[in-house]
Amino acid sequence: MLRIARADLDNQIHRLEWAFKMGEIRPQDMSKNEQELERLRLDRERVKDQHTVLLKEHHEAFHPVWGQLLKTGYQNSRYGHQIDRFACLYTSHVANMAFYSPDTTYTGRIDYMAHEDIFGDDAAQN
Repeated sequence: MLRIARADLDNQIHRLEWAFKMGEIRPQDMSKNEQELERLRLDRERVKDQHTVLLKEHHEAFHPVWGQLLKTGYQNSRYGHQIDRFACLYTSHVANMAFYSPDTTYTGRIDYMAHEDIFGDDAAQN
């Protein structure tokens, strides 16, 4: 993905700039590293331009006013979040529901936080 390539190039550029700033590059390697830094900057601009063009094409494929309903950039839109949170039942065919009672109650996923013990390790040790 171009987004990942851009982030990777940014990281390489920042590391090299930091090395220059902190004096971690030997004088005899200075010219070679300056050339490498310039090459990385040119690569970053090339990837950025390509990414910009592809993003513009992508966004033009959606409704001119509403745009992409389920996404806002790389994140779910508010509407997309509500669908993800509350539309808890997914199936490819309605026939998959034939063996369930019409009175069945379906509940959404439980959101766990990182510190919660979802596997019950503490309970298993007691």
